[in-house]
Amino acid sequence: MRHTRDVHTLAGPYAMDAISAPDRASFERHLGRCEECAREIASLREATARLATAAAVAACAHADAGSTRIRPASGNAAASGHAGPAAGRPRPAG
Repeated sequence: MRHTRDVHTLAGPYAMDAISAPDRASFERHLGRCEECAREIASLREATARLATAAAVAACAHADAGSTRIRPASGNAAASGHAGPAAGRPRPAG
């Protein structure tokens, strides 16, 4: 890094841990003095955490959807004691 303005462009790579050791050291020194970069790093880390959570939830939902199977009814519903959702409802006059 040759110019101070260049250090601001390292916020994204720093937040994603995709930065060289020398650039990391320089950025961390800068981060201690720059409120704007500190806010940006906090925001990027929050966004990264939310994306990770959303991806995990989506992966779980996808896995659950693959394991959920509709089981066919076996035998007579009345005989099995499971009369279904309409049981107990009055029938329409007709």
